[in-house]
Amino acid sequence: MMRWSRPWAARRLCLPWTGWASSDWTSSTNYSPGPGLVAIQQVNNETGVIQPLDAVAEQVRSAGSLLLADCAQGAGKLALPDADLIAIAAHKVGGPPGFGALLVRDIATLRPSGGQEKGYRRGTENLPSAAGFAAAIQSRAFAEAMPRLTQLRSRLEQAIVDNCGIIIAAEAERSPAIAAYAMPGVASASQLVQFDLAGISVSAGSACSSGSMKPSRVLEAMGLPPAIASCAIRVSFGPNTSEADVERFLAEWRRIRDRAAARAA
Repeated sequence: MMRWSRPWAARRLCLPWTGWASSDWTSSTNYSPGPGLVAIQQVNNETGVIQPLDAVAEQVRSAGSLLLADCAQGAGKLALPDADLIAIAAHKVGGPPGFGALLVRDIATLRPSGGQEKGYRRGTENLPSAAGFAAAIQSRAFAEAMPRLTQLRSRLEQAIVDNCGIIIAAEAERSPAIAAYAMPGVASASQLVQFDLAGISVSAGSACSSGSMKPSRVLEAMGLPPAIASCAIRVSFGPNTSEADVERFLAEWRRIRDRAAARAA
């Protein structure tokens, strides 16, 4: 069982512009071995990049640390990784918002501090949300849609490249449910307004910041050139996304690009 006493020191490990941790990530970042908690997203919520967490887990454990996997974007869509702790969220698979779960390999790694269930819970259980979460997972709506979404995304991305767009982290393994695209020369804020007027919901960052006009912190941390990061938008796909939706998005993408080109001429 691992115990840490205050003060805790937290450090942010920045990944390269590809957005994924390579096999030598411990030497290419400022990570130093020793007891600690390494927290990494399974799937980035802006680029869709999938981290090789099973390989990361082996390195983390060999250093005497624990791995916390943020699987909010991956649970119900991808296989869960080999991690010591896994955080999942209900609303990402169609369940009720504001509810989630922490999967723990060894309960002894947690320090009881609550008032219920032998100290491992605070407050009253939210049974309706728990039931809704379970129903959403059992429906397998996202899991069954993934092969179809992979095909839709491939078609969309080929068209985007053909129309002078850039796929963020194209070289990395990515979830078909999320992607980031840049339209060079057209600011993200301008794209958001025009897509919104067309009835299409996109964002310039995570869904949590869909109303923000600030540059994406994720893309900045990845080291993307400002000229690309400032023109990027986030696009998501769900079980109900259809081929017609993709075609509608592409039609508006072309209109936005053509309007920008006409103004620049």
